[in-house]
Amino acid sequence: MSRNVKFLITGHSRGAAVGNLLSAKLNDTYNIQTRVFSYDFATPPVIRGKKDRTTNYPNIFCIDNEDDSLINNKMLFGDFEQYGVPIVFKSGKIDGVASGGHRPELYQKWVYEGLPDVISNWNN
Repeated sequence: MSRNVKFLITGHSRGAAVGNLLSAKLNDTYNIQTRVFSYDFATPPVIRGKKDRTTNYPNIFCIDNEDDSLINNKMLFGDFEQYGVPIVFKSGKIDGVASGGHRPELYQKWVYEGLPDVISNWNN
């Protein structure tokens, strides 16, 4: 694989699950963490049991809504988890209406409004 290739991987929901697995596989197979950038939104859990997911996969970010009842469903996912660093936000209200859940526009809103705060906290 060329040393100039970089991977930007992203997805929402099932696409985030595939992106999460692909990113971890690229990391594990080619040892290229510095060239894989993964941002997974509403990521369903994809691996069973506890792994050192943050230390081993610091280039994978799972951005999840605390109010998302699908990805937080323990009856559905049991002891499964995600690869990477979890970033959790609370959707609160959008346009004055209480919102929660899995809708892509909640995650899009967070990218514009919440992500700058996360980045500034990392830089401090």
